[in-house]
Amino acid sequence: MVFKRIISPVDFSNSSLSAFQAAVEMARRDSVELLVLHVVEGPPIISEWFPAEGLAKAVVQIEESAHQAVETLWQDRSLPI
Repeated sequence: MVFKRIISPVDFSNSSLSAFQAAVEMARRDSVELLVLHVVEGPPIISEWFPAEGLAKAVVQIEESAHQAVETLWQDRSLPI
């Protein structure tokens, strides 16, 4: 079967990193596009006792950390961003 692209979901667990490495090898071997998927869970419903601005800052920090982790994953394997 010929692939045009490979999607590799990553949650940074050992098993997902192993699967990502296999996806990198397949993409290089077959000269296909490699897409990495990392999902950041949305904020929970906010109640009156939890300040919304505190949650917003936490979500931004989580998103920035995830973005940096994915970029590092790419760079560690010398892949174009």
